[in-house]
Amino acid sequence: MVYQPEFEAKSWTFDLQSGFGLHFPVTYPHWVQNGSEVSISFSITFRTPDLDRRRTLYAANDRLRRLGLSPSPIGQRPLRDNLIFNACRVLRRGKSILGLGDKPSKGY
Repeated sequence: MVYQPEFEAKSWTFDLQSGFGLHFPVTYPHWVQNGSEVSISFSITFRTPDLDRRRTLYAANDRLRRLGLSPSPIGQRPLRDNLIFNACRVLRRGKSILGLGDKPSKGY
C-alpha cells in the first residue's frame, strides 16, 4: 500500500510510553513515527496457511484492479476466492518449475 496523506484523516494516533506496545492484525495498515527520543520498533509476523491465502487473494485483487476490473471483497464470494487462490498457486508452481520466479511458499 502506498502512503497517501489523506489516510491520516481516518487514522488513530497512539503516544506510547516506554514499555508499552500495540498489536496490529496482519492485514491492518500502520505507520510508526518516532518522537525526539531514541525508539526501537520490534515486529513479529506469524505466518499461517490462512494468512498466506489472504495475502495471495489481496495481491490477486490488486492485480485485477490494475487491469480495470472490480473484484469482490475477499470472503464475499468463497467459490471465487478458492478459484483465484488455486489459479495463483498453479501459476506460482509453474513459474517455479520453469525457473521463472521465486520458490512457492511452504505447503503450496
